[in-house]
Amino acid sequence: MDRLRLYRGQRRSRSGRQLAREIGIRLVRTRNSRFTARATDLILNWGSTERPAALADARWLNKPEAVALAVDKLRAFERMEREDVATVQFTGDRDKAAEWSERGSAVVVRRQLRGTGGAGIILRRPGESIPDAPLYTRYFRAQDEYRLHVYRGRVFDIQHKRRRLEADASNEIRNSANGWVYTREGVTCIAAAHAEAIAAVASLGLDFGAVDLKVSGRGTVGILEVNTAPGLEGTTLNKYAECLGAGIHEG
Repeated sequence: MDRLRLYRGQRRSRSGRQLAREIGIRLVRTRNSRFTARATDLILNWGSTERPAALADARWLNKPEAVALAVDKLRAFERMEREDVATVQFTGDRDKAAEWSERGSAVVVRRQLRGTGGAGIILRRPGESIPDAPLYTRYFRAQDEYRLHVYRGRVFDIQHKRRRLEADASNEIRNSANGWVYTREGVTCIAAAHAEAIAAVASLGLDFGAVDLKVSGRGTVGILEVNTAPGLEGTTLNKYAECLGAGIHEG
């Protein structure tokens, strides 16, 4: 009989634990686990880049190698660019980033390739000095920012990033620390965003992912990143459990 498990690696993700409970499958412990996978077993990988020897023979939903590619933002951008996915403009070259700045563009400096929640991000306004960093993106002036949740070629949930009413929020770096939250009530998104989100997940070799993207007033799409272990709560948790749960039971 096939066995289904959720693996979080060293992440200790609360969302991963909640998802396993909601679907009704067990977690694979990272220490002192007696579980050894068979070739027919299926591992739901929640954001781990590790492939333990005990799980080597299993089938994977989000292979660790694909997750490792997705979490390295520079490598992920390079892969998506090769696959003609509409990302924001990026470079690892400080001189090129400085040229953007000199030509009147703001530059997002990313000091951490694997940072989450806005960690390691610095905004440099046009004409300001550009510090050394492994990755820079040209500021994408957008009307809206979304998170599209994708599973095997379809978008199953959409969230829109909006400013908290009580927050004195920055409009440039839209993260929770700056007063922005995801909402879903009455949210729609243009077809081009759906297509690019699906293409982004496929280009990285993932089965599922939460795609953060911007849409300009003219309908131009710019992919920011693909998350392999997004935070889950409420409706988002229920939708993941319904979608991934159905998928893993189908094999």
